[in-house]
This record gives sequence, C-alpha cells and structure tokens, in this order.
Amino acid sequence: MRVQFVVSTAFIWCFALVSAFPSHATDENETESLLKLLGYDTFVESFSVALQDTDNQITDSDTGLSVAWDLAAAETFPAPEMMAEIVAAMEGALEASHVKTATDFLMSDLGILVTEMEVFAQQPSQSKIMDEEGASILSDLIQTKAPRLETYTSMIEALGAIDNEVAAAMNLNFAIYSGMSQSGKLPYQLGDAEILELVLSQQDMLRDHIRNRIYISFSYTYRDLTDDDLEEYVNFLTSRTGRALYGAIQVATEEVLSRRAHLFGNRLMQLQGIQEL
Repeated sequence: MRVQFVVSTAFIWCFALVSAFPSHATDENETESLLKLLGYDTFVESFSVALQDTDNQITDSDTGLSVAWDLAAAETFPAPEMMAEIVAAMEGALEASHVKTATDFLMSDLGILVTEMEVFAQQPSQSKIMDEEGASILSDLIQTKAPRLETYTSMIEALGAIDNEVAAAMNLNFAIYSGMSQSGKLPYQLGDAEILELVLSQQDMLRDHIRNRIYISFSYTYRDLTDDDLEEYVNFLTSRTGRALYGAIQVATEEVLSRRAHLFGNRLMQLQGIQEL
C-alpha cells in the first residue's frame, strides 16, 4: 500500500522552516494563544480531516481497507488532542522576545491579512478549488515570467521548503509502515532496514509531488497579496523570530504526528477487513 499525504499550506509552513530551539520558555497558555493567532488550530483540524479522505491516501478500491483507514484516522488523529500535544511539546521552545515579535507581526494589518488568507486556503472545502485555480495561476506566472514566481522560488530555496517537507512526509510514512509491521496482522514482518528501503523508494515521487503542491498552494493562497506585502511577509518568515517560531512548530508537530502515525499504522491493520463504520 502506498501511503501519501495531502499537503496543505500550513503543513508546508510548519515543516519548511528550520531553526534551533531557543533557551527561554513561554508557558503553554501563551504558546496556545500564539498558535491560534497564526491559525495553526485550523491546520491541525484540516490535517485531521484530510487524513480521513481515503481517496487521497489509498490507491486501490478495497472497501474494507478504506473503511478501516477512515476509522483508524479518526481514532488516532483527533484534532483537539493533537493540538494539545503540540502545545505541550513546544513548552520551553520560544524566547519571550520571539513571542512578542511574532505576536506584534501577527496582530499587524499584514499579519492579520496573511493569516486570514492561509486559514481560508486550509479549509477542506477549498482543496479542489486550490488544485484547479492554483494550478491555473501558477501556469500564468510561469508563462508571463512574473517576478512573483521568482519570489516564491527564492522563498522556497531559502527556507529549504521542499527538502523539509519531503523529510517530514518520509518520516510519517516510516512511522505508519512500522506500526503496520508491528501489528502482527501482516503476512510478513518488516525490519527497520526494509521499511527504510521502502520509504526511500518513494522519495523521488514525493519530491515531485511536494514541489508541485508547494508552488500551487503558494500561488493560490497569496494570489491577492501585493508584491510589496509578499516581500514583507517573506522577510518575517526568514527572520530570527520567524525561523524560531516555525522551527519550534516543526519539531513539535513532527514529534506528535510521528508518534500517532505509528499508532495509526498498527490500528489500521487491526481494523482491516471491516466493512462499515
């Protein structure tokens, strides 16, 4: 079974930005408030919903497996619990100065605007629209050689967005396969080396898919943002504060999702063959 993941705008941001953890902590209430201010609770909810969309996850038409996937995803990826665990995992991750700077930006006119754009684009109802309109916008940017496309490319390269997203997806795939193997429900046992080889075989496919999805999602999400505002937003994202914030989110989110992905793989195998919820 080939496991793939739906790439949302917030998912791209949280895994695209890498930084070391600063030393001075904020408390959980402050962290939760900051995450909600940038719309991260919407991402977690959208991610949970996306994982229950079997059309995006399973390449065959096995009804029992599809039902098992939906049920296992609902059990192991509940949005409220994931959000609480991410907040807890970020304890001690951010300096107070970074929280203040990030809060000031997110409460500015531009910060509010881009958050609204990202939250809107993350809605499950926008998925198909983003695919179609985002691809069309991207095509126009390429044909006209628009400067905005160069900004997106520079941003992606500066943040290492594609490499980080590929690594995150592969880590999740590894955790799912590991959980499946350890369930005892497979007709064979896969060791870590075999699972790694399987995951690595998907790397080129994942990279092509993710690269395309990043450009499409950026093109759609920020389509109404002026070039000057986009440049200012990129400056925030690549600043020390932006890297610290999204780097902390990246580490915490990957920790939570990898642990739950292992449980998901195990539970999927236990429920395989069920015909209805």
